[in-house]
Amino acid sequence: MKKLLALAMALVLSLSLVACGGGDSSAAAGGSSTADDLSQAVEATGEKVKLGIIIWGTTDALGRNSTMMVEKLVQQVGGEIVIDSSYTSPETQIQSAENLISAGCNAILIVNSSDTMLPTLGKLCEENQVYWGLQWRDVISPEIEEQLNTMEYFVGNTCEDETEITHRLGMAMADAGVKQLAMVGNPVGDTTHDARWQGIVDACDETEMDLVAQYRYQGTSGAPACMEAVESFITGYPDLDAIFLTGGTNSTLEGALSALDKHGKRGEIKLACVDFIDADQMKEYLEDGTLFAIAGGHYVDPVFTAAMLVNAVEGNRLSDKPEEINLQFIDFQSADDAVNYYDYVENDADGIYAYTEEELGMMIKSINPDLTMDGLRQMAADYSIEDVMERHGNA
Repeated sequence: MKKLLALAMALVLSLSLVACGGGDSSAAAGGSSTADDLSQAVEATGEKVKLGIIIWGTTDALGRNSTMMVEKLVQQVGGEIVIDSSYTSPETQIQSAENLISAGCNAILIVNSSDTMLPTLGKLCEENQVYWGLQWRDVISPEIEEQLNTMEYFVGNTCEDETEITHRLGMAMADAGVKQLAMVGNPVGDTTHDARWQGIVDACDETEMDLVAQYRYQGTSGAPACMEAVESFITGYPDLDAIFLTGGTNSTLEGALSALDKHGKRGEIKLACVDFIDADQMKEYLEDGTLFAIAGGHYVDPVFTAAMLVNAVEGNRLSDKPEEINLQFIDFQSADDAVNYYDYVENDADGIYAYTEEELGMMIKSINPDLTMDGLRQMAADYSIEDVMERHGNA
């Protein structure tokens, strides 16, 4: 019965992968000599990479392009990815991990909902000898971090300075004259959104800007919940100047805009958020004043944890302990700010992204024998619009 269940789950996840990422797969793998060379290296180690990704979805710009970049990285070694976007809570994320392990994944990359579920996830991966790591997340709890550091199969995480970026955007809103601010964010306990929340609180403490209303989702975020929250802000605070969303993915930005449109407040109440949206919308919203400011560019974040995982599965682990890699946000406050970014860093129309397949291959030791943990960390530290333009000869 257990084998039948595992087979059924593997078939479901395989179909999910075709639906979510199949369009990019053939293009990324198509006839690459690097991939051909690496297939031989993988056969020699006897371990083919099958990387499971636990993420909210792959239809929004951040989810889609981050997953696509990880897939391109994994394909350099002749491996594959499996996507599970079915989770709705920390508890169901554990179920997602169990499903991926049943499907034969030997590595798991997760955007975890909270710190509290990590020890359970770690125990599951230890028991099944599956390497795992975090994307877009830091471990906030010292006690949990100490537990994770003792786990053989935990490779580490990649994260941004969430508090710094929201503090920066908060100060920009205060400088623009905002006096009354409301905020919407993910549930309390989501470490990333807790940190983003704190950056805005710090900006309010340092200026005359007041955080007059706030809403933290009780369950899954999305357009309906965000629309309801923003409507309550508008009706409850007639002098509201601005709204900040700690995350614009999963249709939350669309929900906020629907509420603003319903009350005729689009462009009148300043709107700022973290997480880039589709390029054309981004330019339009910055141009017409729909968005006051937005930060993102971190779709490459998962690539670095994925690289640590791929190297570990291949027997070339870059460090004998879990490692943290840091990446910087990119932020825009005008349409002009977006021009170079969408030409050279995340250009869906022309298929131009921050890292070419050859550059992704340099993050894998079986392709680049000189790779070290410090070298991989430096690649992440260097990431910026200017860095990408220089590497691709567009400066």
